[in-house]
Amino acid sequence: MKKTVTYIVDALANAFGQAILFFAGLMFAWYSVAGFAVWLIAAAGFGVLLSVMERGAERKLGISRRNYMLFSVLSVNAVALVFGAVSGIGLLTQVNGGIVPVFAVNPNYPLFIVIGSLWVTLSYFISDRLIRRKA
Repeated sequence: MKKTVTYIVDALANAFGQAILFFAGLMFAWYSVAGFAVWLIAAAGFGVLLSVMERGAERKLGISRRNYMLFSVLSVNAVALVFGAVSGIGLLTQVNGGIVPVFAVNPNYPLFIVIGSLWVTLSYFISDRLIRRKA
């Protein structure tokens, strides 16, 4: 039961953290190269945080690394990728249909979600590999 709760809580923390990253990036990162670089560093830091959370759960509760990746990391990132793709298709449909997009802040947010989710996943795998190599 503790393992299941850990998977769920960590998946919710992953989803919440990525949502904050996406909204912060939506507001600031696309306006300058420096803002985008800071956002990429923050996303990489979040991937490292996920790796540290996985390592701690593995040590305390004996959670399987593969199950943690499937249930707490990859599932949330897959949902983010699907959401970004569906939003992008919807946005293209609106633009091609002659409808002005409703997204006044940034019409590139579907691309931003896809890039962010892939970057968080990549940084998670790299930091997990580096942490395991040191241990």
